[in-house]
Amino acid sequence: LESQLLTYSWYKGTYTAMVLVCETPGGCISLLSKAYGGRASDSFIAKKSKILEKFLPSIDSVMVDKGFLIDELWLQHHVTMVHPPFLRKKKQLTQGKAQQNQSIVAARVHVERAIQRMIVFKILSGNLGTELFPYIDDILTVIAGIVNLSKPIFSAEKFLYE
Repeated sequence: LESQLLTYSWYKGTYTAMVLVCETPGGCISLLSKAYGGRASDSFIAKKSKILEKFLPSIDSVMVDKGFLIDELWLQHHVTMVHPPFLRKKKQLTQGKAQQNQSIVAARVHVERAIQRMIVFKILSGNLGTELFPYIDDILTVIAGIVNLSKPIFSAEKFLYE
């Protein structure tokens, strides 16, 4: 019962675990946070995982999805956060923002591919039994390792020359 209470996500309408996944520009999964129940916010996971301490202030940039709204945390650590621009009340992006958005979206696809490569493992695509929940962090670490040892997301030409 406790596992169910901790993992139920009202947003998804089911039991979930949330994990912060970091990927290198070359497409390798470089860091996984501890798994948290589906109610955990991005901000909570970022603080608990101490991920911000792993970045070099004023040097590193982090690409995130538009739903990842923790700008103030990154600013406090002087890490640039890159995400698709929001339209808000504007109906159209400026030409500069549109070009920036295009390159962000193109790079973001690779992040989604790495995450998708993890999700397709049968143990993660179905219901994870409550008896396995205490081992979810180990399960995710093994899967991330297998994904990193799999065929690269980028071809050698793209990886070496872009």
